[in-house]
Amino acid sequence: MKQLKNPKTFVLGLVFSLLVTVIAWYWYKSTSAEEGALDLLDRMAQTETRLRQAQTAAGQAEAEPARYISLDSNGTVSVKTAVTPEDLERVKGIGLVFARRLQAAGVYTLDQLLQQSPEELALVLDIYEWRAEAILAEAQKLV
Repeated sequence: MKQLKNPKTFVLGLVFSLLVTVIAWYWYKSTSAEEGALDLLDRMAQTETRLRQAQTAAGQAEAEPARYISLDSNGTVSVKTAVTPEDLERVKGIGLVFARRLQAAGVYTLDQLLQQSPEELALVLDIYEWRAEAILAEAQKLV
């Protein structure tokens, strides 16, 4: 086998080519990451725009009060106007999340809220019974 005349030059060339390769790889990764980040920011801006448009459309749709039909124990049918979550939020301890949970469970008015037992309310809102009792006490103050 033939021996190299100057092995230091070979090693230096090998290290230099490795360094150039690493620099080129790093530059490629950093520029592609920047482009990816810019693309992600553009998509986020488009999503935020669509979300604002949907919220605006939903706000206009909520301008009309919703109605629901209830059947009393006497067999009489009554049509009532559903309150918005903001009406239930007047009760201390009920925020937007709890108001939406209540409406999903079919509780639309303060009267319906007061008909709930603390156990039922705690189950719907996923809270402790003592907190449900406090919410019912605050709702009773508003009636």
